[in-house]
Amino acid sequence: MAVSKAKIIDYILSKLFTVCPYIDTAVVCDYDGLLMGSMSRVPFEAETVGAISSSVFHNADRVVSELKEGNLENIIIIGEDGYVLVIKVLDFAMFAVASTDKTKLIESYGPAYKAALSISLLKKVV
Repeated sequence: MAVSKAKIIDYILSKLFTVCPYIDTAVVCDYDGLLMGSMSRVPFEAETVGAISSSVFHNADRVVSELKEGNLENIIIIGEDGYVLVIKVLDFAMFAVASTDKTKLIESYGPAYKAALSISLLKKVV
């Protein structure tokens, strides 16, 4: 019996939340903002976060392209009360994680990047 990508993404997100208790929200969506998976410790609209992440990613990708800096890989958005990390996964999707604890940015980057890498491997196995 084949396991769907959505179930695998949900499993990866649940493992990330176990390892990183300071991550509040995680969303995986395609470049058009279509939600592929999400998890959160706080109330939020996953579809809205996916759509906004897609828009931010497209705009940042255009800046990188216009400046001829190669391909966009990651975006770190630091706000007054927290941060959002957006990581490119697959050829058509992105992974966004958010936390209100800015001091944990470095600690969450490694596990979030590993989760993104696991999601990017789905293209090859599913």
